[in-house]
Amino acid sequence: MVIRALPKAEILPFTQTLLESLGAVSQACDQASVLWFHTLLTDRASDLKDTVQTILSITSIYLRCVEAPEPRGLLAQAVSVLAQHHQEPVVTYLLQRPLPLDRWSVPSVRW
Repeated sequence: MVIRALPKAEILPFTQTLLESLGAVSQACDQASVLWFHTLLTDRASDLKDTVQTILSITSIYLRCVEAPEPRGLLAQAVSVLAQHHQEPVVTYLLQRPLPLDRWSVPSVRW
């Protein structure tokens, strides 16, 4: 119900606040933040059409910063939820970005 009352102009700041909290307190807080994010993506899908690229940009920043596997997996699921509602802009955004590398499995290259 709270998500539906959120003004459209507040969606991006709310999204950023949710993602900023990842890894800050506890795993339970991370799960709650991502649950709110999923709810926002699902319940307000029609209001997000103009902000899909920005939401993906914010999400990709936090995917690079968060090291714990659970929030990373939940964020990846959130991108999937966003793609269910806005497939073309999500695919376009992802195709314009380099492939992510797992820094722990790729050996360092020294020149």
